Amino acid sequence: MRHTRMSAVLRDRGIMMNAYHCNVRMFWIHTPIHALLTFIRGLPKEITMTNSATAKIIPFPTQAARPVQASQPPAEPTAADARLNRALTNLNSAVIAQREAIASWKSALGDLRTVTKRLGGSLRSYSDSLGQLDTRVTSLRTEAVKLEAWADGVLAKKS
Repeated sequence: MRHTRMSAVLRDRGIMMNAYHCNVRMFWIHTPIHALLTFIRGLPKEITMTNSATAKIIPFPTQAARPVQASQPPAEPTAADARLNRALTNLNSAVIAQREAIASWKSALGDLRTVTKRLGGSLRSYSDSLGQLDTRVTSLRTEAVKLEAWADGVLAKKS
């Protein structure tokens, strides 16, 4: 049963094996793991480095201080820069307007959720009232049928 189930799982994964192959594979995996686990005896020892100096440490070069350039007055914006600034300003305004629209849309969704919950509650209350009314009408109809049968019986006795 176990080999059949394992073979089915392996077959589903595209590996065709029979029970004999499974036993060989398990033995093949089991043996090296067992050898590794039995080879380690006791707790592992801490590995320490010796204090011998065999390498020369080279420090990273530092960047030389750049000379401070005299501050230049800002250059006149070119037509392309001005167009880019206008485009970025318009884009920023559009993004702000879109954020406001999304916020108002989310608020409207919240209001709609509240209204639909209230409407659902009202519909449940209305349904309960109709159920009670149906029960009362059914009982009144039963009484009316009984009263009609009684009246028919009284009229039949008089005639």
